[in-house]
Amino acid sequence: MLVETCLRNEALIPILKKIGYSSFLIEGGGAVATIGRITLTAEKYPHGEIDKAFSRGHLVFFRPNSRDSLIKVINDERVCCIVLDNTNLHLYKRPLVRLMVRKGKFVEVWLRSSSHEVVRRAIELGNRGLKTVFSSCPSKISEVWSPISKLNYLLILGASSPLALTWIYSFPLELYRNASANY
Repeated sequence: MLVETCLRNEALIPILKKIGYSSFLIEGGGAVATIGRITLTAEKYPHGEIDKAFSRGHLVFFRPNSRDSLIKVINDERVCCIVLDNTNLHLYKRPLVRLMVRKGKFVEVWLRSSSHEVVRRAIELGNRGLKTVFSSCPSKISEVWSPISKLNYLLILGASSPLALTWIYSFPLELYRNASANY
């Protein structure tokens, strides 16, 4: 079972099914979503927003913009995944990465909006044991990445084949199963 962990447009589901995906986490929920997700972005830790999203049965993903909010999110069990992108790459220092590994947090990288530098850094973090997930997070058809394209891209940027397969197949499935068990 192949899972796309971020989908911003439900109309893309038939296309994603044709290229191999079978399950999806749809941003904001949606009519066909069994499991919805909410991505929060904030400079300060948004305790109230996390409570609201969590109470609606959505998975909470968080894109931190400060070191303090990253530390709080790492320690919050309600946040299942932390988003890494160009704006917060500088926050991922060795002690915080070790804490994320200990807490079993997932880190999601959106391929549609991340530079090569971010993807290379995510590969390094994944080599250190961080549960890394690569998602295309498409809102239109031109942003869709097939699983083979993701794999080739990661291999070109220096990932090993077994780890790249884990980041594309195993960790998204583990994230989806954890969500299914909790919701």
